[in-house]
Amino acid sequence: MKNTQIALLGGQVIPIYWGIKERNPDHVHLIYTEQLKEKLKLIQESFSFISFDLHKVDPYDFDNISSVIEKIVFENEKDEFELNLTGGTKIMTLAAHNVFKDLGLESFYLDQKKEFFFFKKKEYIPLKSDIKIETFLRLSGHSKINKTSLSSITESEFDIAFRMLDLIKKKGISRLFSRVASRIKDYSKPYNINLDNGVELTWRNELLKIKSPEFNEHLNHKKAFEICFSGLWWELVVAKTVRSWSAKKQLFLGVELLVNSDQEKAKNEIDIILSTGKSMIFLECKAGDVKQESVNKIRAVKKLYGGISTKSILVCYRQPRKDILEKCKDLDIEVFALQKSTKSKNQGDFIPLSSITTLNSKLTELVHKIEV
Repeated sequence: MKNTQIALLGGQVIPIYWGIKERNPDHVHLIYTEQLKEKLKLIQESFSFISFDLHKVDPYDFDNISSVIEKIVFENEKDEFELNLTGGTKIMTLAAHNVFKDLGLESFYLDQKKEFFFFKKKEYIPLKSDIKIETFLRLSGHSKINKTSLSSITESEFDIAFRMLDLIKKKGISRLFSRVASRIKDYSKPYNINLDNGVELTWRNELLKIKSPEFNEHLNHKKAFEICFSGLWWELVVAKTVRSWSAKKQLFLGVELLVNSDQEKAKNEIDIILSTGKSMIFLECKAGDVKQESVNKIRAVKKLYGGISTKSILVCYRQPRKDILEKCKDLDIEVFALQKSTKSKNQGDFIPLSSITTLNSKLTELVHKIEV
């Protein structure tokens, strides 16, 4: 007797992947539609040791779907069947479940808590296995990625980032940051600027000097200028902080993906991807003022990878404007901010960070809402 699974393929491949990985059937019948046939290969390549049969249906034809499911079962009467209901259209789900219910066969559904609910047994069974970031991205259609290894970031680079975290709070530095960040494209070239408030910056021979009437800072590193004034410092501060997050199983930094469309091939970038093994957390890090383009960027990520296994978060040094916060709320994008605005017109929904060290506890609270 073969253990056989029928799975309804929908827009998200991950629930199908988990259904096969956790239940480990001998054979799988994939029910798919013309619009999603390109996703079949992603599943089949993940389980080369399992045999598959493919069945195309009209996603909105109840009778057609029912007859396909019935034919599979009646032609394989000696098999032990299960039905994964997590994917497909509502009509596909209703038709398939109706057949299995009438025949007294087991169906299951993967919910947001990462538990399978079995309809016949009326019981929940939690996921036991984890999914790696690279597997998640491949199943989402991105097998080729570029990323920065966290181990390639030196402690001296992290130190510069955290010194910038202290420096940015000092008088006149925010203005200097805004002036320099908007003008510089090549951080390797020497640079000098004097502001009328007495703040002076000099970059030469891998030495960054920032002086004012209140302080005098020297940072000696070949990437000091870039780290401090490209916004990279905040990304490194966030990365080093979440590196010690207890729920983290994997961390990818500076991820670049090839996004294919009919018109072009473009790169989509994700600052940080965190994996708990069950959920993927996408972090967009913003050191300066948050503009609409930053929201558009994380919106594109959410559109590509949104589902029961993901969460998108905008991690800001400064609290964004009210309109940005409202836009993020509409898009179900969480916002964390370290520095709260003093302007009443900027108030809105976001998660405040009393210090950078509270980031991990806030992540834990958020993931608890997703997975529990």
